[in-house]
Amino acid sequence: MSTKQLVSSSLFSVYGNFAVRFLGIASTAIMARLLAPEDFGLIALAAVVYELFVSLGDLGTQKYILKQPEIDNDIYNTTFTFRFINLNLMALLLIVLSDPIGRFYDTPVVTELLWIYAVCLSIKSLQNIYFFGFMRDLNYKPIVNVNILVKILSVAINIGFAFYFQDYRAIIYGVLCSVTLMVLRTYTMKLPVPKFKLQGLKSNWDFSKWLILEVFVGYIRGKADIMIVGKYFTTSQVGFYEVGKSNGSMPMQEIYSPLSNIILTALSKNKKQAPNNSNSDVEKGIIALSMILSPIFIGVFLFMDIFVSLLLGNKWLVALPIFQSFLTLAYFTSFTQVFSNAFIANDLVKRFVFFNASLTLLILGIMIVAGEYALSIEAFSFVRAAFVPFALIINIFYLSFHIKIKKRLTILSILTYLCASIISSVPVYWLIEYILELPRFVNLILTLSVAVPVYYKVLKLIAQYFSKIFPEFAITTTLIDHLAKTITNKLNKRKTV
Repeated sequence: MSTKQLVSSSLFSVYGNFAVRFLGIASTAIMARLLAPEDFGLIALAAVVYELFVSLGDLGTQKYILKQPEIDNDIYNTTFTFRFINLNLMALLLIVLSDPIGRFYDTPVVTELLWIYAVCLSIKSLQNIYFFGFMRDLNYKPIVNVNILVKILSVAINIGFAFYFQDYRAIIYGVLCSVTLMVLRTYTMKLPVPKFKLQGLKSNWDFSKWLILEVFVGYIRGKADIMIVGKYFTTSQVGFYEVGKSNGSMPMQEIYSPLSNIILTALSKNKKQAPNNSNSDVEKGIIALSMILSPIFIGVFLFMDIFVSLLLGNKWLVALPIFQSFLTLAYFTSFTQVFSNAFIANDLVKRFVFFNASLTLLILGIMIVAGEYALSIEAFSFVRAAFVPFALIINIFYLSFHIKIKKRLTILSILTYLCASIISSVPVYWLIEYILELPRFVNLILTLSVAVPVYYKVLKLIAQYFSKIFPEFAITTTLIDHLAKTITNKLNKRKTV
């Protein structure tokens, strides 16, 4: 698989996700002003359980499709059946456990919310499994088109519900409609209709059984903190925490999420076509990811107050430290996801799951202690985020023990682009903010206008210097040239028009 194809697919997917997110911003901005933090807190308490059951129901079926070197209708149909059975079993289990979970939170409304989420699970089980084939072919145009269409309709519905109900019901009914629209759309495309096929389920199970532990590990690491704050803090504080977590991490997630499947597909295909080059692709993935994420991370961190105020309103500014903590967490977590895909692509799921479980138990213990003794919800969020850079270093050394990657190169690439982003923006930011004392919006515009060209020049220098030592850094030049060419072509088209 050529670097050019990989870069082109990645950028198109990122563009599409930004378009979907932009549509969601309008809905979020309105709902955050119409609804109270308590409403978001109630939904968070139920959603954290629902997301676990979704993960258990999916149980790696998408990854199973993506990692197949070759695929046919039998694999699609068997995987559809496997997913259908799992998701409906999870729906039944969720209904059974809904009452005990509501009593655990001492919030009866959570029980009612979980019933609706159970219906969502059953609806999701009907999604056309052939839709994942677009990802295998790195053809993200139909995926992006579907996501944008569904998002437009969902935003309209959510805003309508928010004006009508003006409480948590607007969110839960919006989720139900969104899930239904997504499933229906996959059957209106020119795709085969999946059929139930029991033969071959063992192959799905053999791949997925070790992912059960990974699902719990991922859940504890990503979502158990919501249950902990729900136990130790008020519903309003849970609302601030959940909104800060989801929106603070949004910039990183919206870039990495579409890249994740592309990286897994590339690693799996290259493992068959050129096994000796797969490790180099891991390193290139880290370099490219760091180059893209680092300047966005630094820029959003410096001006997080502006984004929170514009997106959600001034009443959410009291939770600004939470937003910044989870932005930091998401930045470092993005790199660990690359390592996770590398283990899956190299058929080392079992080893990675046990390693991840051990690391997550440590994180869980830290969060429980923080919940017991944290003076504030902001302090809890800081403790949650502070452990992630440490976990990233451990991931690098553990991966290098099983897969021959260059530890020095991997760490150097992250630090290099992070430092380059700081050098390009922070001096200008400090000058305008503390010496000239200009308004925040003026600071944003001036910092951006200076930081972007400076970062571009620094990238050129990095590519020239480090590619002599590590050839993998040459991907920087490929990305820069591709971006520059894309922007130039679009500007020329506009001038022509």
